[in-house]
Amino acid sequence: MPSIWKFIKENRFLIIMIPTIVGVHFGWVMIQNNELFVDKSEKKDLPIVIGAKNLAKYVENKFSTSKDND
Repeated sequence: MPSIWKFIKENRFLIIMIPTIVGVHFGWVMIQNNELFVDKSEKKDLPIVIGAKNLAKYVENKFSTSKDND
């Protein structure tokens, strides 16, 4: 039993934050899928997906411009 308490004591931030982040993203999806709150024309991806797409575009542009200059 002491090992469980040690684990909880050392990782309490992660034990709280991971379910919180999952819950927030789940709530985002549920709100986006409910047409009472969001029209089909106004739906957005998850913020993490939007960020990943922007990062991919940034990296792609960064590497494509460096190849064009060579």
